Amino acid sequence: MSRASNLAGFTTSIGDDGIVLTGISSVGIATSNPRSVLDLSGAGSTTGGFVLLPNASTARRNVLPQIKGAFLFNEQLGRLEIYDGNGWVGIATTT
Repeated sequence: MSRASNLAGFTTSIGDDGIVLTGISSVGIATSNPRSVLDLSGAGSTTGGFVLLPNASTARRNVLPQIKGAFLFNEQLGRLEIYDGNGWVGIATTT
């Protein structure tokens, strides 16, 4: 299924690639005044205030497209990882 609409000076289209916004410089969710390219607000919400990252096992991660800058939560290793262009690298944390 594919459809498109033009609202407030930008075009949205829904198709096999998901939702595509054209002619817009920032997107806000739970805010009408985005502070960056993607602003996921909701810190004051009792049901949100966090971002759920993509997650996968190591085996599943290894068959995903290798895109530099992609990140996910590795369920098997229990850590955040980023693809640096050469491989998946764990993001160091301290407790």
